[in-house]
Amino acid sequence: MPTDLSTLYPEFTNLIIQTYFFWMYDIWVQPDWAKVTQIVPSTKDAEFYPTLTQVPTMNLWEGRRRFERAGAKQSYMVMNAMYDAGISFPRTVFADDQYGILMKKISDLAVEGKRKPMALAYDIINNGAISSTTNANYAVGIDGLPLFSASHPGKVDVTATDTQTNTNGGSTALTVDTLNAVVSAMKNLYDNQGRPMWIIPDTLIVPPALGMVARQILHSTWLMSVGPGGSSGTPSTVSGNLPTFNVFNVDAGGDLKTIIETPYITSATAWYAACTSRVAKPVLLQERMPPELTIKMDPNTSDLVFQTNDIYCSILARWGAAPGDWHTIFQGST
Repeated sequence: MPTDLSTLYPEFTNLIIQTYFFWMYDIWVQPDWAKVTQIVPSTKDAEFYPTLTQVPTMNLWEGRRRFERAGAKQSYMVMNAMYDAGISFPRTVFADDQYGILMKKISDLAVEGKRKPMALAYDIINNGAISSTTNANYAVGIDGLPLFSASHPGKVDVTATDTQTNTNGGSTALTVDTLNAVVSAMKNLYDNQGRPMWIIPDTLIVPPALGMVARQILHSTWLMSVGPGGSSGTPSTVSGNLPTFNVFNVDAGGDLKTIIETPYITSATAWYAACTSRVAKPVLLQERMPPELTIKMDPNTSDLVFQTNDIYCSILARWGAAPGDWHTIFQGST
């Protein structure tokens, strides 16, 4: 960029950087993480979500109408936190940049502003089974339990309270059989009145290591069948077993049609089934303040620039992330 623009007209150059930053920020399309995230606008340092009682079941008329008070039973608080990122470079380097390299760094800063909430959302999923309160990544959902737990509340009545699970609780290979078991478990979930919730999983979340396996299960027309001694999706190598052969996959994936393959799933063996068709999602993300870009480049108005002869670009944002509706996601494997 010509020296005269950055030296004589710093406000003009500032405007160019601001325009380029927000142009890149707006055109960078959010990946599929938004499908599993309920994004909520926030207006204060923390948001409170009241827990309301379930609508009661209809019963046979007995001469008097029945009512169950629908007031809030408890509140769930999600705090917002502040995040920042910044770069600096000599004013001379900026003035002599003829190839737009520094503007590429500005675009990278814009992408980072869009990437961070994605990382926060997947952190909730990756750490969803942590049950130790001393762990820095420990987080609980609206029922006071981690996102993945074998003790989520079930039906509540006068005499007893049962529990439900949304995790296999260990390492389970992704196969047709194990995925079918998870889908069945999600479809059988019920509310605290004992009524089916009609949770229909439609998305499979996997790391890159399981991307091919996920596509073979959900999108292949043919599936591999094995003889005795093997398991579904795994060839049998024991001598004397029947050979493997292909069978027609009548309902490739069933209700599961979408695969989210992302490196933000940190375990190479972890996989999750999710229902994304509801308003409530597996992850709750509050957006208190979207990224704001601040540029310091004029030595006449900034003591820092005057002393260092550097240009400073920084973004600042506020988000809050927490477990969402545990019914809408199932941990197939850790």
